[in-house]
Amino acid sequence: MKTLRKYRVMLTVFLLSFLFLGMTALAEGTEAPASPFHKTAWSLLPPIVAIALALLTKEVYTSLFAGILVGGMLYSNFSFEGTFTHMMIKGIVASLSDSYNVGILVFLVILGILVILMNKAGGSAAFGRWSAKHIKSRAGAQLATIALGALIFIDDYFNCLTVGSVMRPVADKSRVSRAKWHI
Repeated sequence: MKTLRKYRVMLTVFLLSFLFLGMTALAEGTEAPASPFHKTAWSLLPPIVAIALALLTKEVYTSLFAGILVGGMLYSNFSFEGTFTHMMIKGIVASLSDSYNVGILVFLVILGILVILMNKAGGSAAFGRWSAKHIKSRAGAQLATIALGALIFIDDYFNCLTVGSVMRPVADKSRVSRAKWHI
């Protein structure tokens, strides 16, 4: 019964995304058509492939890459050279040549390194020991999570990485449901 319900939910999400994506795919644009698939129902195929693969395999990056690959193939009319050129030169290289995107990428890598160093150095464990002495209830663990999230809010990714790694043992000890606090 649960699997039937799960498949019904997946089918509903699929159909709704198909309808919403159909509205945007058929919207008027100013660009010249690049392929015979421009402004047709085939333009819905890349997001459908990406969403379906993500739901089936639970691997987001592979699914997104497959969707990008299908979109590149449609854009280039199934030409290998055109697909490669569109994906690499007009996609990845164009994005990485923009200084704003590179700045964000470098910033996020540095923040990730900082979180890993904090965990390896024992900062998370030390905070866990301190909080074990001072936080006694489920409400206290949840309030400490909120306070720590507000205190170290530098970036949304950094906040999730840091608060998650630091407060996970505290919330587990206090028996706070992980589904409740999304870490």
